[in-house]
Amino acid sequence: MDHLAGEGWQQAKWTQAKWKEFGIPQVEIASYDADLPTPRAENQRVALLQGDEVLYEAPLVDNTNASFAPAYFGFSANTNITARFVYCNFGSQEDFDEIARSGISVAGKIGILKLANASPTLQAKGLDIFRGIQLSNAEKAGLIGVILYTDPQNDGTITEANGYRPFPGGIARPLTGIERGGFGNSGMLVL
Repeated sequence: MDHLAGEGWQQAKWTQAKWKEFGIPQVEIASYDADLPTPRAENQRVALLQGDEVLYEAPLVDNTNASFAPAYFGFSANTNITARFVYCNFGSQEDFDEIARSGISVAGKIGILKLANASPTLQAKGLDIFRGIQLSNAEKAGLIGVILYTDPQNDGTITEANGYRPFPGGIARPLTGIERGGFGNSGMLVL
């Protein structure tokens, strides 16, 4: 059962029953009040424009399961940004240093960054950057927002083209898969 934090009472009861079945003598469910962001699908839009022409508009839903939450990162800013965009590779400090050496200013722009965490392919190459670090690097560089995406290059050989079935029926990343999570204390808009 997929659910947002603060939801999933039925899953909690199921887990409690299973743990008791496994012989754990005391299993309690505790409720806590917590300030958690909740995504709203309406009025969300990520589009790359050239003048009035829409070059690309991102689908903000994951078609592997209609009950999944819309695309969002907890605790990112709730705002509207219209700005030029710049590709920033993985958003590592080295990437931003290289962009600066190339004479490209990222200040006041939206950065497009590849997610660089939890990919065995990238880890094998020594690249594993948590998205919070990517965001910190982006803020320090002067970006006003970021768009994070999972690049197919990160999938290595675990792909549909290599015979793997996509989630939820297999282990390959579905092409429409959307990563969700949080960043902590940041005032930057992130999608």
